Amino acid sequence: MKAPRYVIRREQKEIDRVSASARRLATWGRVYDNEDLARKAKQMEKQVARLKDEQTELSVGPPWRLVLQGDALPADRLLEMDTLPVSPAPGQPSLFTTGVARLRSGDRVAIMGRNGGGKSSLLRLLWQQMNNASPLPGLRLHPRLHPGYYDQTLAQLPDEASLLEALTPFAPSADTRKRALIAAGFGWARHSQKVSTLSGGERSRLLFVGLSLARYSLLLLDEPTNHLDMEGKAALAQTLRDYPGGVLLVSHDRQLISESCNRFWLIDSAGLTEWHSLEEVYARLQAVAPAPDSRLALQSTPAGLTMMRRRCWRG
Repeated sequence: MKAPRYVIRREQKEIDRVSASARRLATWGRVYDNEDLARKAKQMEKQVARLKDEQTELSVGPPWRLVLQGDALPADRLLEMDTLPVSPAPGQPSLFTTGVARLRSGDRVAIMGRNGGGKSSLLRLLWQQMNNASPLPGLRLHPRLHPGYYDQTLAQLPDEASLLEALTPFAPSADTRKRALIAAGFGWARHSQKVSTLSGGERSRLLFVGLSLARYSLLLLDEPTNHLDMEGKAALAQTLRDYPGGVLLVSHDRQLISESCNRFWLIDSAGLTEWHSLEEVYARLQAVAPAPDSRLALQSTPAGLTMMRRRCWRG
């Protein structure tokens, strides 16, 4: 059984308009015995036939699921870092400097550390250098590396682009993009809608639709679960487990990390180091976490609040 096929309503409206005009001219041509009107009616009928031939048809497939297609490059490394300084932005002091770290196809690395330690900055730097003709000296990349990036700010999708235009870098074929949008719940009437009008959740879904249309040898994912529900998180964990390329993941979602990652990098005062297990990383993070201020702890108790009030009155 063939999948049902639908057409773009805007195109159908134009076909209906020209068809109605052709019928009207044909009727007038017969009533008034006017060859000129009859000839124009024939021309418009040919135009209708041409419009139907050019009409966009969309097959409606199964509902869209988050599935990321990847390519495994047969190489010892996709990337290698060696004393690479990482700063939050060009020209700013570095947050840390990496040691030697390598990534191969099949490696799914969780990058972990305290907030503000440089996890997202590392992904952003790598993405920028992967799109730079001359990467920094401390970074070596496979010559055929094809990276994909999920930026937690979702800034990759231009605000002024339509939904259909925003997916062009991921898939040149307009029909492919239309099908993907419809399957993901973006009806045809929204394809010309500006990206800037989307909610955060819709914008995240649109970026995932784009990433699912291409085949990458390396994924850089910065907090990809921020806008995902439980079902979406489970689908992401599953597709990452099956992903044949390399993955660099920054996430606060412990379940996603434990279910999808097989290597663990920690960013702390020692720079970037590799750890053998997730439990060891969390134990290290807990061990170096700053102790709560005893004065703040005291002041948060009823007795502490009473002491503060007394000091205020005495002052």
